[in-house]
Amino acid sequence: MMCKHENVHYYSCINEDGWKCVDCSEKLGYRPDLDVEQIFMKVFGVLHDMTDAAIVHVSNGTMGDIITSNVGCRCQQEDLYDQYSIARFILEDSNLVGHACYWYKERKGIQGVKTLEKFA
Repeated sequence: MMCKHENVHYYSCINEDGWKCVDCSEKLGYRPDLDVEQIFMKVFGVLHDMTDAAIVHVSNGTMGDIITSNVGCRCQQEDLYDQYSIARFILEDSNLVGHACYWYKERKGIQGVKTLEKFA
């Protein structure tokens, strides 16, 4: 029986060609149709790649699901489905901005500067 690639996964890549069939492991290459149809799967893959590379920290599965949902919806709203836009949207997600706020305040506290600006 020939694989119809109904069960797909997005894995690490640098050229937008990260689609692969989960059932037969065939690499499907660049698939803009899947980018649109399976945007939440692509966001999930990019988010996990960024987590594995220690670029972002996702504290638990629920937070990961929320970020995936937020970013997938944003991709649809802005009609942007490339991995670079996805990575930017992940970094801009409100669930991760809290990390930036925390480290900003830590730095300012160590430097002895009042944190009245920016994230105060």
